[in-house]
Amino acid sequence: MSSLLYPFINFAILAGGLFYLLKEPTKGFVKNRHSTLKDELDRTQAKLSEAQKQYSEYSQRLSSMDAEISNLVQAVRSEAESSKVRILTEARRSADQIVIDSKRTAESMLAEFKDQVRIDLANQVIARTEAILKTKMTGDVREQLKKDFSKQVENVR
Repeated sequence: MSSLLYPFINFAILAGGLFYLLKEPTKGFVKNRHSTLKDELDRTQAKLSEAQKQYSEYSQRLSSMDAEISNLVQAVRSEAESSKVRILTEARRSADQIVIDSKRTAESMLAEFKDQVRIDLANQVIARTEAILKTKMTGDVREQLKKDFSKQVENVR
């Protein structure tokens, strides 16, 4: 038993000496380490808090962006619908004006055509009457026409 007692006493003296000598540096190291870890933990918590704040901010922006996108889509749709209505209205107005102009042009051309047909018909009637009169009119009838014409001219004066 004495062979175990001296090493044990030696160990106890060594442990006690080490404890006495290393107590303050170990205590300072542990306090320093504790302080470093606490500061690191505080910084990490601050970063986590900032990250959560940014996350909530971005989430809010994202949700408001969905509403904004939906508003933009609605605005574009309503603008497109009003443009469609305006374009269709203008197209109908233009089509109506084209129809009116076409009718006027057709009526004008028809009136011109009727006038031309009347003139041509009158010229043909005159030419034919002239031809008939030249062939069938005798000298006595001509003299009678001259006298009637002269009487009408005198009556007018």
